[in-house]
Amino acid sequence: MKLDEHGRIIEPRLGDADLVRMDFDHANAILHLKLQHPERLFALKLHAVIWLSFSTNHTQNVIDSVRVTHDTDKLEVPPHIRDLLFRRTLRISGDPSEIEPLSVVRITPTSGPEMTCIALKVEALYENPAWLVSPGWSTPVESYIVSRLVNDGWRVIERRADLTDVHVADFVSLTDAQGWVKWKQSERSS
Repeated sequence: MKLDEHGRIIEPRLGDADLVRMDFDHANAILHLKLQHPERLFALKLHAVIWLSFSTNHTQNVIDSVRVTHDTDKLEVPPHIRDLLFRRTLRISGDPSEIEPLSVVRITPTSGPEMTCIALKVEALYENPAWLVSPGWSTPVESYIVSRLVNDGWRVIERRADLTDVHVADFVSLTDAQGWVKWKQSERSS
C-alpha cells in the first residue's frame, strides 16, 4: 500500500472500487474492497478500532478515494470521542513513554456514505486476483486468504465468486500455509 503526501492511498488504485464486505473481530475491522482495472480483491485491516462512523442503505458502495492520516485535530466526531482523544494525550508528570499516533481512515464515496474510522494502526492485508464470473456460474474466485489464528497457527480460506469465504485448512506454520496456497494455485493453473 502506497500513500501520497496527503495520505491518499495511490497504490493499489482504489478509484471506483466497491466496498463489498466489512468483518469485525474483537477490536478490529477488515474492509474488503473489489478493485477495478485490473479486477482484484484488496483488504484493509483496522487494528484496535476506537471509533467508526458508517451506515448505509445503498446496494452498492463505490469508493472515490481512501485517506490514511494521523491528524485527529480536524475530525468532526461526537463530543465523547473528542474527550477520549484528549484524555489519551494526558501524561503523568515525568512519564517518558511516547504516545503511539492514531490512524484516521476516511473513505470518500462516489456513491454511498462517507466512512470515518479512528484506529491504532492500518494494515493492507492482501491483494489477490479476482476472476469473477458472469451471473449464473458458480466458478470460485481463485484467491486464498492466509490469516493468523488466535491460539497459534494459520488458517487458509478460499474466497468464492459471491465473496463468501470457505475454511480450507489450518496449518502450524505460516510457511506451510503459504506453501499449500502456492501448490494449489499452480495446480489450478495447469
